[in-house]
Amino acid sequence: MKVLDLSNCCKEQQNNVTEFINDNNIESKLSVNSDKILLLSDIDANKIENEPKFEWYDFLIRNCTYDVHFDDENNSNCKGWAISLAECKDYIDSYNGTNESYFADYKGGTVSIYCNELAETVYEAEVK
Repeated sequence: MKVLDLSNCCKEQQNNVTEFINDNNIESKLSVNSDKILLLSDIDANKIENEPKFEWYDFLIRNCTYDVHFDDENNSNCKGWAISLAECKDYIDSYNGTNESYFADYKGGTVSIYCNELAETVYEAEVK
């Protein structure tokens, strides 16, 4: 997933990008954090990025960021990260079942990967 950030674009640029998205049947999802941030597939983000008419536009396309959350019946904690999905998954795969960080405190609970832009869980596993 990619983030299309239109925060620095004027209203006309925002409208032109939105029109391009609609005309090309590009699926996008509005971020819960801002009405000027859209989430797109990598392929659709490339379509926008490679469109010549947007060459001078002041938008930013970046990767989505993720955090690792720990939960049980009584508590919850998060790492406070803004890293890639793969890095979060590698962290869980490497340390689940050990006493590293919060894994020791949340045995029997859940560890999850949380998309910061969507504000939703995208992966969940039991803490071993």
